Amino acid sequence: MKINFTTALGSFLLLFAFHQPLRATAIDDLNQVIHFADQAKDNAKNAREATKDLAVLYFQLNDDHIDGYIQVIFDEMDELEEAADEIIFFINRAAGQNANIDPSDIQDWAGELESLEDQVRQEATTLQSQIDSGQRREARATYRRLLTLLRQQINLAKEIKAEAIELQAVAQTYDVRIELIYYGQVYNGNTTLGGFYGINQYRNETFYPGFNGDNVFNNLPGGTYTFGSFDGYFDGTGTTQVTLDPSLIGPDGFIVVQLSYWSE
Repeated sequence: MKINFTTALGSFLLLFAFHQPLRATAIDDLNQVIHFADQAKDNAKNAREATKDLAVLYFQLNDDHIDGYIQVIFDEMDELEEAADEIIFFINRAAGQNANIDPSDIQDWAGELESLEDQVRQEATTLQSQIDSGQRREARATYRRLLTLLRQQINLAKEIKAEAIELQAVAQTYDVRIELIYYGQVYNGNTTLGGFYGINQYRNETFYPGFNGDNVFNNLPGGTYTFGSFDGYFDGTGTTQVTLDPSLIGPDGFIVVQLSYWSE
């Protein structure tokens, strides 16, 4: 049987490319932060419910067989600690991929989650010891402290998720193409313009076209921009302000910004 080497090689390369893992983007990493923030919140909520059930059993029903509830608290804290570690890993990797991402708040909050996790364990151990020895008054105070710690964990997890969602907007990048409009039509003729610019209003930073063409901006961070041009010898353009948004992206992957062109 005769094998077409070119066809076989092409099939192999296609199969090889198909099975290669896609490199995660900063947006993907922030999605992971959100996922693990939700997990940490659920862990703290589950531990809080176990704590409340324990209180009903002991303080209302006078049943001191609370070992199972204490174990639930420990198990949930194990998972919460893992979630906090994952949050730190993914926010650090996201920041490493996109300079617009400030990871400091999420890093701090994830660290607080882990610190509170240690305190929850200590209070749960103390609570079990107090119940075992019949110290009801002391156990009630410990129970209240335990609920406070778990409430703080839930709030921290919510803060982490909200911050990650905000950072996703900052991490989104856009490709922009400038079009010149001359008497209502797209102008593709020669000009003497000195080039184009885009000023990010929030960052007060000016961007210039990349190597794909003198009218193309690559990987602009999200935000509101003023686009314009440097006047030529006998021509120039107006300026326009655009807030970059996914809804503006065309079929070719670009946001088209039109500038009114004039020529003497």
